[in-house]
Amino acid sequence: MSAPDVDMDRTWKGAMDDDVIRLRDQIDQLRQERARLKSLIGATAAASSLPGGPGTVSNARQGRTAVAAGRAAGDVKRPTREGIKANSGYQQHSGYHQHSLYRMGAGATMFEVRDPDPSAVDRGRVLGVRIEVCIKGKFLTPYYLLLVRPAPPALRLAIHKHTIPAALPLPALVAHYLPQTAAKTAMDPGAGVAPPPSQDLPGLVRALRRELTSYHLRIAFVESMHQEAKAAPGAPGLGDAVDAVDAVDAEGRDLRVHWADGRTARIRIGTVGDVRGGVVMRQDERDRDAERMLVGGDGRLEGLWERLEEVGRGGA
Repeated sequence: MSAPDVDMDRTWKGAMDDDVIRLRDQIDQLRQERARLKSLIGATAAASSLPGGPGTVSNARQGRTAVAAGRAAGDVKRPTREGIKANSGYQQHSGYHQHSLYRMGAGATMFEVRDPDPSAVDRGRVLGVRIEVCIKGKFLTPYYLLLVRPAPPALRLAIHKHTIPAALPLPALVAHYLPQTAAKTAMDPGAGVAPPPSQDLPGLVRALRRELTSYHLRIAFVESMHQEAKAAPGAPGLGDAVDAVDAVDAEGRDLRVHWADGRTARIRIGTVGDVRGGVVMRQDERDRDAERMLVGGDGRLEGLWERLEEVGRGGA
């Protein structure tokens, strides 16, 4: 090998060695950056577990204190743009995760607001209740109750405003759980008015949330049956046996069913998703075999599809 070839080979090997050294330096820098980001995220996570919750002022102070302590100890370097972006994404994800868990675990929350009306009772103090409803894995728009003390300083509450659907029996629930006055005793009318019974706000919220969940489940079920009944004849499902399925009332408790052979039915749905009863008419006579079939089995709405199909196809 000639001298120029030897020099060129040495030059080529030297360039390769320089590239290897440069790549190793970059790998070391990336490892240091990863360690710094892990330390920064760990400090933020430790701060978010302290009282005050993520996103609050106290939590932000705790996070800044932890990061500053890490910097003083040499564990955390000055954050770069990528580190700040990663930390922001972590905080957003953590907040969303906690918010979702909170909405699933706590179906109702209370808060305080103030009525801006200068003539409002109790100096405008209002107690709010937020009720969550989750149907088919999705949270619906929350429902709200606003309560006031009509005769302060007494602690008795009364409904001020609400967003509950009119189809639900809110007045009856309020009269049961938040009674205002007591009537005279029937045994001794001269005894005067008895002390008003105690109020049960948690009981009202539980009953109301149960009614709201049942209401939305019934409405969704009726809509799915209505769409299935509209299927073309011969298609899979109930389209060739049932002509129509509709809700008679706004609450979705009464269903009207019409079969292709001319029979009609009225079905009553309970609060917990059970079939309370039904009346099936064939011309001017009741079809009691079909009625027993509708409420048979486990008596649940989940099996009503098959029972309707069997009745419509002559299984009765």
